[in-house]
Amino acid sequence: MKEQALILREQAKNQLLEIKSIDEAVNYINKEKAVESYCKATKEDNDIVKIVCEQKIRSMRLAGKMLTETQLHSLLNLKQFTESNEQQLSESKSLEELGITKNESSTFQKLASIPDDVFEEEMQKAKEGDSTKDITVSRFKRISQDNALSQKLSNEKRLFKYAKTLKYKIEHINPDLIILYKKPSDV
Repeated sequence: MKEQALILREQAKNQLLEIKSIDEAVNYINKEKAVESYCKATKEDNDIVKIVCEQKIRSMRLAGKMLTETQLHSLLNLKQFTESNEQQLSESKSLEELGITKNESSTFQKLASIPDDVFEEEMQKAKEGDSTKDITVSRFKRISQDNALSQKLSNEKRLFKYAKTLKYKIEHINPDLIILYKKPSDV
């Protein structure tokens, strides 16, 4: 059974490499969801279920990267709008046309926002667990949120350090609003 799982894992990696568009990614995600449901219903070997869950999350992450790139490309086109790229903008598909809900798009992009090294480390930890419940979308969404929070705190620390070197007074109004100012005596 272990040999079959290794072959399946290699095939799945190759299939991910073949995905070149958001449409293909969404189709692959839907297939993985169906296979996952089937495997769980038929009580397949844990290793096989883990591979399917891993591939589903990896394909969601890939779709998230593609969505992010598409959105950035669209924004750049809007800023540099000309008649030559008008057709390109009109050809871009909406989430609904892609068969993706706003929640799915958000989830995919959250998974894509996890740095590669953090993602791979967490995926390895999840695969080493005894249960298939270790490899879940929720787990990776939490990691994304934790990563975003730590990045925000890191940026805040840099801001405070910089403000202190300039002898600014720092006032925390709420978590999203920080006021920096110099006292009149310091000016």
